[in-house]
Amino acid sequence: MPDAEQIKKDFISRAMKRAELGRYPILEPTARDNGRDLEWWLRALDAKAFLFSLNGSAAWLFPQYELKLLPLGKRVTVECGGEVLVDSEHCFEFRETAHSSQIYIPRSEIESRYLFRTETLTFCPFKGVAGYYGVRVEGQEVADAFWTYDDLYDKFPDNGNASDVLRLEGMLGADRRKVNVAVD
Repeated sequence: MPDAEQIKKDFISRAMKRAELGRYPILEPTARDNGRDLEWWLRALDAKAFLFSLNGSAAWLFPQYELKLLPLGKRVTVECGGEVLVDSEHCFEFRETAHSSQIYIPRSEIESRYLFRTETLTFCPFKGVAGYYGVRVEGQEVADAFWTYDDLYDKFPDNGNASDVLRLEGMLGADRRKVNVAVD
């Protein structure tokens, strides 16, 4: 299993290669760029990938990029294979520029007996390294149904656009392609 530092290095290496092949200009995002699509942000990120450290969030390079965690205030249920994994009114909505909003669930609100840790790790240049959990119900396994940030970045610009990342500690995001998420 690759470690967190290798995941980061591989991400940066791929980003630098794409920037080189695409001959991307160095882009300076502004507040109006929050409405741009993910492809635009990937080009901007690739162009600057070599600038950010393995130990620092890309939020320093993109001060207009927003990462906000808000109480959802609604009932959330998550089901898989006929089993209810989550039934909670204590979930959160995470809004991130260039991505659709995600539901985050406090770990204490999930039926952990159905979860098992997988070897998958991914890297987000704004949040850090994510680990994954699969779900085992009725003899069926669904790999990587939830993710969690075990290695969150801990320093962000003082503009307040990214500081909510720290509040993701102890929470899991549900992959809506793998489990059924309903918000009442």
